[in-house]
Amino acid sequence: MKTKKVLLISPQLRIVKQSHSIYSKNTHRRAQPLMGIGSIATILNEKGYTVKYLDSIIEDINNTFHFDEYTDCYGMGYEQLIEKVKEFAPDLVGISCLFTAQFSQAVKVASDIKGYNKDIPIVIGGNQASLTWANVMKHECFDYVLKGEGELLFPELIDAIFNNKPLDKIRSIVYRDNGSVRKTEGFEHIKDLDSLPYFNWDLVPLQKYWSEALPQNPFAKSRKSIPYETSRGCPERCIFCSTTKFFGHQWRYKSSKRVIDEISNAVKKYNVEEVEFMDDNLALHSKRFIEICEGLEGLNLHLCAPSGIRFDYIKDYDKVKEIYSKMKKAGFYQITFAVESGNEDFLNNVIKKRLDLNRMKKNISMAKDSGFKTHAFFIIGFPHETRQQINDTISYAKSLDIDSCSLSLATPFPATEMREWCERDNLLLENFEESHLLLGKTVLKRFDDLQIEELESMAEEAVASLNRKC
Repeated sequence: MKTKKVLLISPQLRIVKQSHSIYSKNTHRRAQPLMGIGSIATILNEKGYTVKYLDSIIEDINNTFHFDEYTDCYGMGYEQLIEKVKEFAPDLVGISCLFTAQFSQAVKVASDIKGYNKDIPIVIGGNQASLTWANVMKHECFDYVLKGEGELLFPELIDAIFNNKPLDKIRSIVYRDNGSVRKTEGFEHIKDLDSLPYFNWDLVPLQKYWSEALPQNPFAKSRKSIPYETSRGCPERCIFCSTTKFFGHQWRYKSSKRVIDEISNAVKKYNVEEVEFMDDNLALHSKRFIEICEGLEGLNLHLCAPSGIRFDYIKDYDKVKEIYSKMKKAGFYQITFAVESGNEDFLNNVIKKRLDLNRMKKNISMAKDSGFKTHAFFIIGFPHETRQQINDTISYAKSLDIDSCSLSLATPFPATEMREWCERDNLLLENFEESHLLLGKTVLKRFDDLQIEELESMAEEAVASLNRKC
């Protein structure tokens, strides 16, 4: 029997034509191996499928083309992409849609594939697709949606498609049935991450990423870096975050041995020099995190966690100091702290971050004393956030011993609690469109004397001032 061929595509991204931020130089050239489709490719390869990983961005990262008045796309052009599809001649296509900034491209790519061959089944998954599946299925180019993590679910679905098995028996999917859209119960979360096979980097164009793109972390010590996740899920309830809607609030993790072995193998086989941990809560289990740090000693790696690490769960400062020491020996050189707001009442009771700002300041100071570069995240412009609360955030940021910071305007991304709040209370601007979320401007109404233009200027001035200070 002929081996079935599966093509996994990550679409191009949209970017603002002209950014006002002085810190966004080269932003559009950042790209890194994609853990989602890479992990699925690994499993499909093990199951005997002929699989191709196609990241539209890294295939032509320096190509930028017009999308609309405000945004461009970057990555492989649509005609080039379809030529790749024709060349591979897949029996099925999987499209990853992680971000709002990718959805319009996902629709275009899927529509073009259907134009080439309407009989190719197209499955879409990823954060954005999973959480907005009803909107996704309004587009006839998509045949199936995976709700949640795809490593175990996707092979089960395509086996059913290729072998004409009943779809209503498969959990966590959306599909078309004689003109109707149907869904099955569930949202897939893999409980035992150690059960997944080791990531097969042979399926990913590592050398292309290393030679042509910049890693996610702008402070990276080496281009020969890989992303890596040790865990999924986050116990927090931050209203602006869609990640927990996708991965859930139950923290699931790989064993320290699994993490050490998998990273060690990548270093030995591919000469990896840097690892960027993508976890939302890398150090949640401090004993396990220390074991990982100890196990990575001697590999001469540069390590970082650009999504941020929380240490405020740990009440004993001596324990924090011990962890910093272990991190330093393992190769960590920079720590990112996700602070968000400098007003503790707003932070805990509105944003629902659950953070002690005094403890955060102490942890950052200790990180600096331990020899780490420090970076911090902030967000301003939340619904009903006052001028004073915004100024509290800026003042707090200036009081910290940080080397750099990112400050953004609050964005009500789909499926977040913040978005639900905005829609329920009619807080979105009258002319709001989903594409406006990509422009780096506020889309929320103001109910005080702080005008939108002034808020946006405050954000620009604050990030410039804070980074000059740093």
